[in-house]
Amino acid sequence: MIGVNAPGKTTMLYKLKTGGIAQFTPTIDFNKQQIIFRDRTFDITEASGNYKLYDFFYRYMIHMNAIIIVVDSSQLSYGFYENLLQDTLKSCLKEFISFKNEKIPILILANKSDKSKHTDEEIISFTSINKYQDITFFKLIRTNCFTGEGLQEALEWIYENVQN
Repeated sequence: MIGVNAPGKTTMLYKLKTGGIAQFTPTIDFNKQQIIFRDRTFDITEASGNYKLYDFFYRYMIHMNAIIIVVDSSQLSYGFYENLLQDTLKSCLKEFISFKNEKIPILILANKSDKSKHTDEEIISFTSINKYQDITFFKLIRTNCFTGEGLQEALEWIYENVQN
């Protein structure tokens, strides 16, 4: 699970795990949680929005079967954070494809949907995912980690599109 600072990654991860929300301090490095859905267990590793850590994220990639990108759909931070997200995605895809010879499922969670000011097309463009259609397939789901909107659909998509 990747995204820049403060799109709601940690809150979303705990909402998926427990169904509840709590106050969290920002993730400093990596946060790994197990999410049980139906008959499967998913290990989800959240990477902090700290750009210095993304160089180490590849170490987690060997065990990954998908990439989840969380964006704050109420305020896409263009410039530095946009470049950081796009560079991170590019690095993740490069590492991912080096050890898995298959199309990579990517789930884009457009969080804070209740305050969204951007279209699906703008969010997709922000992530730069269209550049990688030859090696990926993706779905964008609008979410709200406080109300749980879109999270069931996200789990369903992961369940249907990620191999054991």
